[in-house]
Amino acid sequence: MLPRLLAFVPLGVLSHLVTGHATAQCNLGWSTTTGLPGAAGLVVCVAPFDPDGAGPATTRWAVGGSITAAGAIPVDDLAVFEPITRSWSSIGNDFGISPTAMLAVPTGGLIVAGPAGATPANNVARWDGSSWSLLGTGCQGTVRGLAVLPNGDVVAAGQFASAGATPANNVARWNGTSWSALGSGLGSMVNGIVATPSGDVFAAGWFAGGAARWNGSTWSSLGGGLNGSASCVALQANGTCCFGGYFSTAGGAPASGIAIWNGTAWAPAGTGIDSASGDVRTLAAAPSGELLVGGAFASVGGVGVENLGIWNGAAWSAWSPGTSGSVFALTTLPNGDVVVGGELTQVGGVAANHVARWNGTSWSPLAPSPDHHIRGLPATPN
Repeated sequence: MLPRLLAFVPLGVLSHLVTGHATAQCNLGWSTTTGLPGAAGLVVCVAPFDPDGAGPATTRWAVGGSITAAGAIPVDDLAVFEPITRSWSSIGNDFGISPTAMLAVPTGGLIVAGPAGATPANNVARWDGSSWSLLGTGCQGTVRGLAVLPNGDVVAAGQFASAGATPANNVARWNGTSWSALGSGLGSMVNGIVATPSGDVFAAGWFAGGAARWNGSTWSSLGGGLNGSASCVALQANGTCCFGGYFSTAGGAPASGIAIWNGTAWAPAGTGIDSASGDVRTLAAAPSGELLVGGAFASVGGVGVENLGIWNGAAWSAWSPGTSGSVFALTTLPNGDVVVGGELTQVGGVAANHVARWNGTSWSPLAPSPDHHIRGLPATPN
């Protein structure tokens, strides 16, 4: 049975977001649960965060998107759920950010990013549980992905020409006091990023080659790159990096929609997505090495999967009966359960209104669930 997910970077076609790693030890399965209370509007990202890091405050859940209410509380695109008391509160969106990415900060708090953020925040800001603070003057364009480096610095990526007063081509680094460019950056929109324990950064996007690596001083293409664009990226426990998107070759060799970079060369995941119209939208890595794939496709490697598939390194298998609609998002809850979101109305034969939860053995809807499509859910720490 597939173990619980370690890390993944879920990305929708229009809303792309990336966060850090999640850890858990038990096996996967879908279960009955009350789940998170619902939000009125399009939810694009959910992330747990600890407002004061190692302090006495408990972990809360931040929910972001085009939402007007959470439970009975009016909100402005952002809300906080307290899992112990099961109560909602409004964050108060001082800077008008429409979230497409949220990242828990190891020292405490939450970074929220997206388009439409008003000055002086400019598309990215930090919430400490009670008030907002600026990341300099932000990024002058859309932020689609966030990652944290081993030293605590934050990398933001998306489609922008500068961060703060510093020219930065679609990717920049915040060290707590100022922005800096990551070399010459990347030539077009970045859809997702992940950071490795050594501090390298892998990026997926619409730039030439679709996949790139930052080694701390320079960007490089990965083994000749992809012949199309990458929409999502996931880092596996063994250090290999998996990319999904709209491509048919990696490094010049066949790789239909999914390709795996082992540090020196590309490898396909079997024959990959079977249909040219298949669409990989999110990837997740399990600690034992399996790769979970979500999107809009009927089969992978000749196996019928209904929008969800598992690659174990040698063969494909279906994960439950799958979903009735496209999968845009995956995330793990603090106890290791897995949430799938998207355009689905059923998953594993269970009615689910765009979002459902897997507890290791069975599916259940999150009650009440939002009556809107879910397009992005970031990975969460245990």
